[in-house]
Amino acid sequence: MNQPTAITVALLDENSLTVHFKFDELVVLAMRTVHGAVWAPKLHAWVVPRSQADVLEAALSPWVPYVIWHLAEPVNPHHLYVMFSRWASGAGPLPDLGQPWAELLFRAVGPGRADAVFKSLARVLHPDAPGGDAELMKALVAARPVATKNEKGQVA
Repeated sequence: MNQPTAITVALLDENSLTVHFKFDELVVLAMRTVHGAVWAPKLHAWVVPRSQADVLEAALSPWVPYVIWHLAEPVNPHHLYVMFSRWASGAGPLPDLGQPWAELLFRAVGPGRADAVFKSLARVLHPDAPGGDAELMKALVAARPVATKNEKGQVA
């Protein structure tokens, strides 16, 4: 890879993902390894069955810092890690996730890990902590009730 290739993966519909990138022969070769991936000329993008998201992620692994996942809800919690790693490293802005990042995080980790995740992130994000961020902390606090909702949608 000479020049980094920006790659955007987005939901097309409930069963399909689109993959957009400026032509790069190596990325095209990687896309051809994903079962069911087809080039859609009218979309100027590759279309991949959503069921192949993990295979797609593996195929695009050489470009991890340059892949942006635009998903209403993540297919895999690792996608959140990739997006936030890219943002935290200064490689780009935090992508539009379609809903608050902290809610997605709590849904991804599940109620069993929510308290530990909250406490860990609060130590880092709290405005009084070195490098803390008031806006990120507000988002974390606002999303905490999502992590504690029971099956009836009530906050426990």
